[in-house]
Amino acid sequence: MNIIIMGASSGIGAELALFYIERGHRVGCASRSINKITARAAARAAIDINSPDAGNRLLDLIDELGGMDLYIHVAGIGYDNPGLDPGREADIAATNCVGFARMVSTAFNWFESTRRPGHIAAITSVAATKGLRTMEAYSASKRFGATYLQGLRQRAVTGRLPIALTDLRPGWTRTPLLKPHAGYPMLMTSDSVCRHIARAIARRRKTAFIDGRWRLLCALWSIIPDFIWRHIPYPH
Repeated sequence: MNIIIMGASSGIGAELALFYIERGHRVGCASRSINKITARAAARAAIDINSPDAGNRLLDLIDELGGMDLYIHVAGIGYDNPGLDPGREADIAATNCVGFARMVSTAFNWFESTRRPGHIAAITSVAATKGLRTMEAYSASKRFGATYLQGLRQRAVTGRLPIALTDLRPGWTRTPLLKPHAGYPMLMTSDSVCRHIARAIARRRKTAFIDGRWRLLCALWSIIPDFIWRHIPYPH
């Protein structure tokens, strides 16, 4: 299987790249810095998803790899913004919304144009469930990603396109994005999250909360009415 991973230089993306390479798949890896991508990748590319030409660079990477069966979108940014700095909010929205749409639509269009059966899996987050204090842009951008995938799934089904779409929603994961000494609840390792993600992709799940504890918590979050939710002091 030929797999493209966008955001493969560190954290979950890097773990997924090694996971699939070790199981004999041809993996094309992309990130802003090509120097941080594993040399074991079958193809590598420096792609900044915020660049207008990022879609074309993805198509070049697909050609170099010899086609694509699975596209995994991991690239994104996120951090606490307790001061609600407008610049930081805009950066998060630009990467997690505009960049996300640019790359995922490019992958979808490639599958549609080639009529090749394919699979798009993208990491959103458990944060897509509710708006979170100090993470307003982040949680909103993850809701954008989840809704975008839902729309594409409808497009694929009504268009009779052989394209599966998986919304991956991990909870807190120990990656370079997190503060090293903060006390995050139910923190998971990237290795554990990687195994859960690979299982969800193999089963062609539509939405996968990672892991079971977060699935339960998000189910509870989803039924809390707003007049109660707005008084909850979400930890950060």
